[in-house]
Amino acid sequence: MVSPRQLLLAAAILVLSAAASGAADNARFTLGKGYVAEMDAKGVVSITKDEATVISRVFVGTWLDGKFSGQIDAIKVEHAGRNRMLGRTGLIPRPGTSTKYQVFARAGPPDADGLRDLILSYVVETPTFPKAKAAVLFRLPITRYANRSVIIGDEVVHTLPAKQPAQSLLALKRNVHDLVIKSAGRLALFIGRQDPGEVRLEDARERGIEAYEAQFKFMPARSQPSTRRLLQLIISFGGGRGPTVSSIKTNHPPAEEGVPPALRKYGLFEISLDLWARFDNQYDADDIEVIGSFLQPDGTVRKVRGFFYQPFERDLVKGKEKLTPVGPPDWRIRFTPTQAGKYSFTVNIKTRNGKIRTRPRTFYAVKSKAPGYVSVNERNHKYFQFSDGRTFFLVGHNVCWGSKDKRSYDYDTILRRMGDAGENYTRVWMCSWDTGIEGKRLDSYRLDAAWRLDHILELARNHGIYVKLCFDNEHDYQTPAKREFFGIWKQNGGPCETVLDFFTNPTAKAAYERRLDYIIARWGYSPNIMAWELWNEMSYVASADPKAREVLVAWTEEMAAYLKKHDPYRHMVATSLGLHTVWDEVWELEDIDFAVIHTYLPQAESAEKEEERDASLAVLRAGDRVAKFGKPYHVSEFGYLDLREVNRSNENDPTGIHLHNAIWASLFSGAAGTPSVWWWGKYVHDKNLYNHYA
Repeated sequence: MVSPRQLLLAAAILVLSAAASGAADNARFTLGKGYVAEMDAKGVVSITKDEATVISRVFVGTWLDGKFSGQIDAIKVEHAGRNRMLGRTGLIPRPGTSTKYQVFARAGPPDADGLRDLILSYVVETPTFPKAKAAVLFRLPITRYANRSVIIGDEVVHTLPAKQPAQSLLALKRNVHDLVIKSAGRLALFIGRQDPGEVRLEDARERGIEAYEAQFKFMPARSQPSTRRLLQLIISFGGGRGPTVSSIKTNHPPAEEGVPPALRKYGLFEISLDLWARFDNQYDADDIEVIGSFLQPDGTVRKVRGFFYQPFERDLVKGKEKLTPVGPPDWRIRFTPTQAGKYSFTVNIKTRNGKIRTRPRTFYAVKSKAPGYVSVNERNHKYFQFSDGRTFFLVGHNVCWGSKDKRSYDYDTILRRMGDAGENYTRVWMCSWDTGIEGKRLDSYRLDAAWRLDHILELARNHGIYVKLCFDNEHDYQTPAKREFFGIWKQNGGPCETVLDFFTNPTAKAAYERRLDYIIARWGYSPNIMAWELWNEMSYVASADPKAREVLVAWTEEMAAYLKKHDPYRHMVATSLGLHTVWDEVWELEDIDFAVIHTYLPQAESAEKEEERDASLAVLRAGDRVAKFGKPYHVSEFGYLDLREVNRSNENDPTGIHLHNAIWASLFSGAAGTPSVWWWGKYVHDKNLYNHYA
């Protein structure tokens, strides 16, 4: 029996093959003015003009221990398609571990002369990186290109020899984007790579091949695993240096031809862009900027930044979460309509080599029962409200990360149980051991962790839970072993030696603002993000330095203002300090929307004061410390303090009496929500205490 998945895959292949005007195993792309590209069943590409060969082969080659293997020797062929791309997957065999390759091809839009670029994406995966080397090779016929000049990067490096030279290596350039061949000053061929790397040009005649061979070497790519290499290329006969969008796809396709798509107000409208552009750093807006401009029903324009995205698949393998990247990355724009009515949008892309603007497209938003975003209550500033005016009282507990093995699968279970019990709030940490996106060098984000956070936020939406998303925590900065996860430190090539350098160094602050840009672009759309939280217990960072408090407050003021300025949806902003700690100057900051406090009960044998023995009194006293600022306040960490494996006081209260008392005390004391107990796994979940929130 044919499965639904097989039917969908077969349909996708037929559609893509028809669009490329070829059979399922061999696809043809008409590029205009007689140029035709053909991809065979193994993904090897050739290009002709009026049936004369322009490029005889474009294929993947790998070298290991001096031995070469090519994509043309593939022993397994699969088909995959996404966003109008035609894909091939195969194996390059060699003794021991084989190399997996994927190639995706698509034609760009026609230019003013009717020429289309051919855009190619290659993925090569092998555990033998970095010992193994890989490149995409282009064979250029001698008869077509002899005596033509070659420019690699911005430098004229050679005139291609008509006679076989004594040395086969013609040119080798590193940290360049492209190779250009010209004749009489006119463009004959442009091959560009998206991010910079090595380009090698050889004369292949000594190997019995009547061609010049250009090799574009795979380099370690930002945000890709060490076992994976990515290379995105463009072949052009009309220019090629500026950005190109070959397709735009949304998560709300039209119901029928010619009818604009529709979604509910406060729903997600996501745009996927199949984009080729030159850049050094896809996370730096000075290098590449992707902006969606949305004309709203009331005539105002909302601009939303795009972000670099890698698709993943999730599996549970022997009790452990496994995230596997799928195909090449793309660019996404996430927008949330806050009004009912007609919208139109364009996408504006700007790089150092040019800019483009897509044609306007339209969609509609219809009325919805969704309440919208969370903000401070307009009538009573001690509480929160939704966009539609309904009151929002936080009911929930922390679920800051998943377990070491199951990770996101823990959230599948816990958030469902929370939603079933009527909870509406939790807090999630972007920590190095779970959903933190910082990489081992600056601006190299962990896109697997970002995808995991996508999944968690979608779960939260499905279960009616609003999330306070915490960006940083003291453990990641105080623990020397965790420095390997952050590119800011000097040991990883960054600018910072001390923790306080992070808060004062201009390079570190600029990198942090780029991280905020990415966070806003990827998750700012979400109404289920109740607030951004800059830090967990920031007061513990560099607490021995007498200047630390002043520095940390100044940084908080600056970054809170940055969030308010750049977040198009104006999410609330918070931060947190250490146990029982109150810094008036933090809670008085204009852009910190509400005050939080962390309070814990000591173990029973250590309790001395009445408020240390009575959970109700503990949350009342904690509230008294932060209620004076005229803002909502929340006890965002609570419970019995014990950092050992077994929390004895929790074990002695298996039915959650102290939890019950604290919840109801906060409800009647003027707090903006129930105190968020810290022990979400071994206490609330394992002892099934969700009933206290029902």
